[in-house]
Amino acid sequence: MAQQVAVAVTETILAKAFGPNIEVRQGGLNAQEFAFAKEVSQFTHSTLVGTPKGQPGIDGILSAPAGALSGYGDVRGVASLTETSRDNARVLLDLAGDKETSAKNAGNKNVDLFIRANKIDSKTALEFVQRGPGFTNVTSRGTIRSINIFTSDKKVVTISGNAVKVCDTKGKCQ
Repeated sequence: MAQQVAVAVTETILAKAFGPNIEVRQGGLNAQEFAFAKEVSQFTHSTLVGTPKGQPGIDGILSAPAGALSGYGDVRGVASLTETSRDNARVLLDLAGDKETSAKNAGNKNVDLFIRANKIDSKTALEFVQRGPGFTNVTSRGTIRSINIFTSDKKVVTISGNAVKVCDTKGKCQ
């Protein structure tokens, strides 16, 4: 008991000094999703708790870490993770549409979508996003709240409603 209290006090002191402990809890995430979930946690400053395998439409829950003694606090939303190695930016819109359909069919709303685009840089992604209303149409229907594209040049193109911005992987946006 005394050891548990000492650990809790230490965690509380560290959280106050350095900020909350952001982590990923595996749940049903495979190894590749787990690695991407770590990047998502760092970007969102949230803990990502993987959902059980087979839960349709989402891959995890984003939550704000609370104090060490009280566990996890505010749920910030649900997350869907996907990845592509294709080098055509059109695939980004196709993935967003597919994930929207999957989340909607499962009854999920306000899903934050995270796409890792291994062969698309931020300039190419941003230019494609700005060409038309495709992405903002996806984010305006209530199922997908935001689309966050992690690009090959270590940037994140974020679409939320009608707003589009480019951020670094730590969540700092221009």
